[in-house]
Amino acid sequence: MNISVILAHPKFGSFNHAIGHTVVSKLENRGHHVFFHDLYQEEFSPLFTAPELGNAEPGDELTAQYIDEIVRSEGLVLIHPNWWNQPPAALKGWVDRVLRHGLEINIPNAAVFTTANVAPSEPHLLRMIWQQATLPYIGAKSVYYKEFYSVVRSSPEEREGWLTEVEIGLDLSFG
Repeated sequence: MNISVILAHPKFGSFNHAIGHTVVSKLENRGHHVFFHDLYQEEFSPLFTAPELGNAEPGDELTAQYIDEIVRSEGLVLIHPNWWNQPPAALKGWVDRVLRHGLEINIPNAAVFTTANVAPSEPHLLRMIWQQATLPYIGAKSVYYKEFYSVVRSSPEEREGWLTEVEIGLDLSFG
């Protein structure tokens, strides 16, 4: 199975990056082909430009690559921090520019892993954004969602346990 894995966290070495490493390793070890992208490392521009509006052509080669891969994918994993009960702008821009209306995207299964340094004020809002307002539009019938907090105060042992939970979530999402 082709699975796109999209990481959106600006700090290399963050717990989000540890989640990304765990996801890629687990999926590849299970025989899946992984398209992995770190939006910050790749300096992806989240800005949907005027020429892109209503145009089937993406505005740059990187966005064209993301589109090609998402069309060929049968699974999607998103990894990001919870900022103000929303994904970071880089990931929101990725959604706007890549998950375009009119593309033949069919992602039946998805998993979303988020982190926060404090318990979210609206704990179900981000889950709703992904499970109800975004991913069903690309065919997702099953969206596994897991948020980890309080990352900044967590111990190395807690983080290891959380990475085990990531592996369990991948098993539930992609068999």
